[in-house]
Amino acid sequence: MFLDAVDSSGETKDASFIASELERNINAVGAENVVQVITDSASNCVGARSLLEHRFKHIVFSPCAAHCLDLLLEDIGKLPWASSVIARGRAVVKFITNHHKSLAVFRQHSSLELLKPGETRFATQFIMLQRLHDCKDAMQETIVDREYKKWLSSLKTMLVAKPVTDTVLDQSFWESVEDMITCCEPIISMLRLTDGNVPCVGKIYWKMYQIDVGLQNCSLEITLKNQMRTFVNNRWKMLHTDLHSAGFVLDPEYRQFLQHENAEVVSGFHQMVERVHANDVSAQVRAIQQHASYRAGHGLFARPVAMAAAKEMAPYRWWMTFGAHVPDLQRVAIRILSQVASAAACERNWSTFDFFHTKKRNRLKCKKVSQ
Repeated sequence: MFLDAVDSSGETKDASFIASELERNINAVGAENVVQVITDSASNCVGARSLLEHRFKHIVFSPCAAHCLDLLLEDIGKLPWASSVIARGRAVVKFITNHHKSLAVFRQHSSLELLKPGETRFATQFIMLQRLHDCKDAMQETIVDREYKKWLSSLKTMLVAKPVTDTVLDQSFWESVEDMITCCEPIISMLRLTDGNVPCVGKIYWKMYQIDVGLQNCSLEITLKNQMRTFVNNRWKMLHTDLHSAGFVLDPEYRQFLQHENAEVVSGFHQMVERVHANDVSAQVRAIQQHASYRAGHGLFARPVAMAAAKEMAPYRWWMTFGAHVPDLQRVAIRILSQVASAAACERNWSTFDFFHTKKRNRLKCKKVSQ
């Protein structure tokens, strides 16, 4: 839901300014109704989060998960072996798609289109490589096609095409592409999950763990594995909040997992119970006691339909349906599991805003447009 727009022309966009604007909107909504505030990881936003954490102790101030994952992919893409593979893949895609004849020959051999990387998200580099790998056979058939060779021989810039031919016929290049896809596919999958309106905060902790395990099991050299795992751990430290730990504890899909053996997860869960029932210690105690009932599968949780629905229903809806006999824990679970993990949905407002504030309507002021 769009709440407000502010004309910040002439303002210094420092931590104090951002914090004051966020605080104004928090108070407008009602601080007791706010569970989480998400910003990107720019230094002024990080500073604003630090200022507001002292004023609103019950609210979780989180970085955008999609932004953190995109930074993780950017970290990986800067590694020498990865940047070389990306550059060679981009050169192939650019050459084939920028010449109508080569593109026409390629389309004779493939039902899929090549994808060009975008400018705003580093993930598009890896998606481009994944599509290129899917078109591997078609690319190789294109390179050896008689029609393509005839066209190539007539080009004045034939030297430009030679590296493309060498890359497509280089088996080591395709092996490197496979390694990169294997390592980065869990990250891309998690980015797709977080980059939307779907409440998914309960999935973040386990998905990040799976990314780390996937890197341990990939076929890269141990040095490269360790470098990538370091990147994952650094971005996890940037991303992680108590909300993710508590979501992992309360997501019904993971009810049989051994979260109670992880001190970080249990601590985050207790912190969120204290935040939700901030002024009622007895409700905090009851919620923790009711968590034991949830873990053991008592009451409505024991019904076969509850177990079957755990993977099918949105977690917060599952708690609305099956959590009535543990009301204090139900309140905690619904407030936590109904949260999104990124600010991507808000950023899409800018696209909608552009439809109104075009060059033909550029005399509209920010306040008027927001109405």
